[in-house]
Amino acid sequence: MIPTEAITPFQTAIRLVEAWFEACGAGLVRKLSHPQNTWALCGSYRPLNGAEAQLRLPADFPAKPARIHVGKSFFLKLPHVEHDGSLCLPDRSSPKDYEEPVNAVLRVIQSFEQQWVPMCSDPRRIQEEFQKERLSYWSNYCSARRQSANKLLAATWTYLDLSPITNCVEGEIVAYVQKLPNNSTRITRQVVTAENGDPAAIASRHGWGSGTLVQGKALFVPLPDDVPWTPQTWPQNFTTLEKLVTDLTSGEVELTCWVQSTPPEKEKGSSKIKGKDRGKRRHYPAHPDSICAHPFVVVLVQGSVPFCYQITRGPIRGQVAKCGDFSIFPIEPTRIDAAWSLTRDHAPEPFEKRQQKKVLVIGCGSLGSPIVELLARAGVGSLDIIDSERFDSPNVSRHVLGLASLGRAKTDALVARLRQDIPGLQITGHQTQVATWLARVENHKEYDLVVECTGESSVRTVLSQWRSLAFGNTPVLHAWLEPYGSAAHVVLTLADDLWPASDPADDKVNAADFSGFDVRVDLPACGAGFHPYGAADAWQGAAFAAERILAVLDGQSTEATVWSWVRTKAFYDALPVPGQVPLRAIVPLDGSRYDSVMRTRDYRSVMGEP
Repeated sequence: MIPTEAITPFQTAIRLVEAWFEACGAGLVRKLSHPQNTWALCGSYRPLNGAEAQLRLPADFPAKPARIHVGKSFFLKLPHVEHDGSLCLPDRSSPKDYEEPVNAVLRVIQSFEQQWVPMCSDPRRIQEEFQKERLSYWSNYCSARRQSANKLLAATWTYLDLSPITNCVEGEIVAYVQKLPNNSTRITRQVVTAENGDPAAIASRHGWGSGTLVQGKALFVPLPDDVPWTPQTWPQNFTTLEKLVTDLTSGEVELTCWVQSTPPEKEKGSSKIKGKDRGKRRHYPAHPDSICAHPFVVVLVQGSVPFCYQITRGPIRGQVAKCGDFSIFPIEPTRIDAAWSLTRDHAPEPFEKRQQKKVLVIGCGSLGSPIVELLARAGVGSLDIIDSERFDSPNVSRHVLGLASLGRAKTDALVARLRQDIPGLQITGHQTQVATWLARVENHKEYDLVVECTGESSVRTVLSQWRSLAFGNTPVLHAWLEPYGSAAHVVLTLADDLWPASDPADDKVNAADFSGFDVRVDLPACGAGFHPYGAADAWQGAAFAAERILAVLDGQSTEATVWSWVRTKAFYDALPVPGQVPLRAIVPLDGSRYDSVMRTRDYRSVMGEP
């Protein structure tokens, strides 16, 4: 018996479509010899002006849906046409498409004929669609222009620190220039900020300062919401851009004069090279009017969406240079401001409030380090962190830091990483014992919240002694994990409900009584040891704690409260300890060892207070 050739599920689906078209597709499609798996639609469609529409099946159909191609000439002329001439239709693959691939194809054809064609037959709807998704079309336009023009005309990367503006304002640019093998130069990165921004500090902070530094100017111009920004209205040359800026600023800004104004003296030099050439000075020869000498960028801001143009000297292919031989080149900036990087401009008011918060976190271990990172990524604007230890290799198993931080103070390494990773974050580390820090620092009452997550009874006791003197009415929150990561607890205390000096964590808050069990793994060193749990346990506890911390900062939790995340009895029964661990009432009796519950308890009730 001769074995049949094995075919993939993709090939099977395509063959079923081919067979159906051969049997039933007359008058609907006709097969084309090229490209592979392509058919021409037999209909005549008004928006295409006689051009042919094609149905194409990708090689991984139906994991990717069938595509309709209408031709590259309709790119940025009709909505949803990609640079390669294919349509981006609102159709997604379904699990049923493997069993019914013909229906998947007919669904795409129906979407094309019943939705896209009617929309593109109405000029008003065309413009509405372009305006609704203006950022996507601008991105596609910038990408297409970069592919078709001299790539030296704009920076490889443009990082934009965007802040809200109401009027036309000037900003600054720092750009980093590198020499190419053909002795030409190009800007690899440029950082653009509005007024009061410091692009050089941003570039240094995030590790972008490699190459010769040159400085330039940016112009930020508000674009009202009722001004359309569509392919039909985009400025295509310097003249039309200048007219738009003049109109938007009521004649106050003339772009030619702005570009020709004398750059500040600080723009005329080159900076020191970073990295292996540190300490050396280089000057890459560049025409004084070239982009690499003095970059100029115009940023049109509609709402919170920026549209940028790089201004260059001399003509660009496909563009007539006028007004002193200035040309423009569209660029898609990468926003790096906190509002976009951390929230995508969603819910700006709560985010702005978090940006104003200052939190002290005591303990940067397996629980504290992810809590610090989660708070920073949630938008908390200012963090002080305290920990006395250095990072050691066994910490890698459940800490947010890794071997690159070996031997460094945990606070220093965590501060360095988060400063580089998270824009706008103000974070300071203190490598010291908390008792020492409390005794020598005068102003502790500047914090909105104090978070203690060392898991150490001695630290909780120190805070209970110092709290009134050090923090006044500032809320204090304690977070810790029980052995084996069996439970996590978050306790919010207020000025009227102080944490007792007797530290009731074990006998009143915890879910289990481990006092009669040797659950700590001791190491052959003085007082050294650890509790056996992994990163997954620590980070579950950290996420649980961070959610409650944010609720306090956002004003959603204002009463002294005990929150607990507790695993089931089945988990405790499976622990590698001799005997049965005594459990308290908050431990759920039902469920598998992988289940857990969250409990909220009144602080005074837990403490046995009236």
